Amino acid sequence: MRSKKLSGFTLVELLVVIAIIGVLVGLLLPAVQAAREAARRTQCINNLKQIALSTASFETSKKRYPGYMESFELGVSGGHPVRRIAGWHVVLFPSIEQQQLYDMWTSDQYAMFTSLPDFCPDISVFRCPTDSLIQGDEAFGKNSYVANNGFWDDRASGGLSPIMSQSRANGIFVNRVDVSSAATDELGNVLASSVFAPSAVVMKSSDIRDGLSQTIMFSENMIARPWGYTSTAAYTSRISTFSNRTDTGMVWLYRTELPGYGAPGGVPLPAPEEKINGRKWQLDMSATPSPSYARPSAGHSGLVSVAFADGSTRTIADETGYHVYTALLCPQSTSSNAPNRLYVLKEADYE
Repeated sequence: MRSKKLSGFTLVELLVVIAIIGVLVGLLLPAVQAAREAARRTQCINNLKQIALSTASFETSKKRYPGYMESFELGVSGGHPVRRIAGWHVVLFPSIEQQQLYDMWTSDQYAMFTSLPDFCPDISVFRCPTDSLIQGDEAFGKNSYVANNGFWDDRASGGLSPIMSQSRANGIFVNRVDVSSAATDELGNVLASSVFAPSAVVMKSSDIRDGLSQTIMFSENMIARPWGYTSTAAYTSRISTFSNRTDTGMVWLYRTELPGYGAPGGVPLPAPEEKINGRKWQLDMSATPSPSYARPSAGHSGLVSVAFADGSTRTIADETGYHVYTALLCPQSTSSNAPNRLYVLKEADYE
């Protein structure tokens, strides 16, 4: 009598199938992760474009760019004007579908310091999806983007050189807080003129002589402060310091790698952490904005997204030279205080 043969997988065949599935999953996961990162990077670029176009719209309407600090009149108290100080983010609210929030910030009907969560919500356009670092002081108004705040002259005592820092040739965003007369914030703190740089500079698109498409207006920064950080309501201690330029802004220092440029006696070479997208500090949760860290940086692999003054966006490579970075921030390179002010930009410099 013929025996019946049982059908099925042998152990070897099963192991081969499992191995093949493992290899396929191993090949698939990086592709999925890459696709997700590409989607996050695209969203980040779209955020920057919206911010840049909103700024261009503001400039067209007001005939000037926003300041890195702005003030809103809330009335008079004790014979002195009362002002609410805010950063460039707040000025753009009407253009990013946040009119209600703008009305709340610019009206004296609301005591902001009593309800910060309502006044400093997280707004998606101000946050890069890849930016996973959440600083301890980002309880309200998380932010991933910084503005071109020009020259930080660290050759001077304390880095406080307001005249050069606010030159039209050195950057786009300046301090717009009027301190020509005694004023207080809504908490009664005196806004002393000694702590603010002059606000006489009015920066317009026509002042960007190097070309709107060759001057960076915004970039990512992984440790940027919350968008409400430069405000009397959210962080009263910050409004009396010059260093809030680096809280939601980027600056350039007197540095260059190019031989033959700079003042007699030579110019200090930039440290590696001053490069575009410096990696050493990205996972350092204790890192805080400072002149050295106030520059483009991102969690994207090998690149960082930026927006130019014409509203265009692109990514620039990690290894972009510091002299190129400086030139990209200067609206009028040949008139600027940059040590490499005669350097002619080439697109290949930052690809």
